Amino acid sequence: MHVESNLEKRQGQPNPLAFHLGATLINMQQEMLSGHIADPVSEFKNNLAEMHKILAALKTWQHHPFHRKNHGRPVVWQSGSSRLFDYGAQSKTVSAPPVLVIPSLVNKPYILDLSSENSLMQMLVAAGLRPYLLDWGTPETAESEFDLTTYILSRAMPALNKIHRISGAKVGIMGYCMGGTIAASMALLTSKVNCLCTIGAPWDFYRPTGNRLLLQQMGAPDNGKNLQILIRNLSYAFGNLPFVFLQALFAAIDPAQFGDKFLRFNQMDPTSKDGQNFVAIEDWLNDGVPLTGPVADDLLVKWHIQNQINNGLWRIGNTVIDATKISLPGMFVCGKSDIIAPPETTFALPEQVKNATIIQPDTGHVGMIVGSKSREQVILPIAKFLLKHAKN
Repeated sequence: MHVESNLEKRQGQPNPLAFHLGATLINMQQEMLSGHIADPVSEFKNNLAEMHKILAALKTWQHHPFHRKNHGRPVVWQSGSSRLFDYGAQSKTVSAPPVLVIPSLVNKPYILDLSSENSLMQMLVAAGLRPYLLDWGTPETAESEFDLTTYILSRAMPALNKIHRISGAKVGIMGYCMGGTIAASMALLTSKVNCLCTIGAPWDFYRPTGNRLLLQQMGAPDNGKNLQILIRNLSYAFGNLPFVFLQALFAAIDPAQFGDKFLRFNQMDPTSKDGQNFVAIEDWLNDGVPLTGPVADDLLVKWHIQNQINNGLWRIGNTVIDATKISLPGMFVCGKSDIIAPPETTFALPEQVKNATIIQPDTGHVGMIVGSKSREQVILPIAKFLLKHAKN
């Protein structure tokens, strides 16, 4: 039986590799032509040396022996491709306060359980909680027409109801990235939740920064109609919107990021804790899932371009999602260096919630979950908050 090697898995990655390398070269060329370089020949040599370092680091990552271990948590609920994992079933926290953790639909959920040494889920267990992780899964043919409303009503809400039946108690709800936005909407849909936590949850896309700026440019001047047609055609051709489309979109936010991070990796010992953490995160970043066409339309057009959430136009069934109506206590983590969900986007949610606590770690979108500051600045405060507000 053929066993796929690390090189086979990572060859041609990070995707789209040609874009990443091309953008790095263009950035170097633009700096050369800016007129601010006193010695262009020396600068060219420096750029060439940096590119060699980037390629060497890329090769080190592609050949790295790291394999993420699957801890095999029990599945307590499943519907279609979605599953609910119970992280407290095999620990002393079996009767502890339950928490539903909701990831983004864009990436796989294991960033929340990256390794035994770097796991938000396992830290919640250690803090005395019983967390459940919702895995949306890769959309199957029967799910290809799911929009966000369908995912919330037919996947997230039944998962929450299952936890409530198991525990007999109200459930804390926590979401990361767009999973946090979804968690906030669910706080208005049920009385079975006792508190709300979000990490890097976008809400107001009014200010043209990050993804919003790029999509605004793509969507102008027709309010996203041509982008909707593109999404529909790509989804028809591929079955769903390919993950590489989203990767290219994220990469375009900061084209220099690829070169910068692999230069940092070049300075690391690849066998060190930091080196292995880099490899694990980079593997996750390149292990995404496609979006259904309707979800892509919701996320890229209705959220980013039309700003339906903050404009009070987002509905789940008959419920208007209005953050001012959230009465639950909430803790909201808004990273100061987050370029995926910038503070201008995330602060709008807690600013409208009556009983809100805001945490502002000096870190980025992924760093809030697996960075060196995440445990002390993000995860432990959230665990303390969840325990405080747990009640039947």
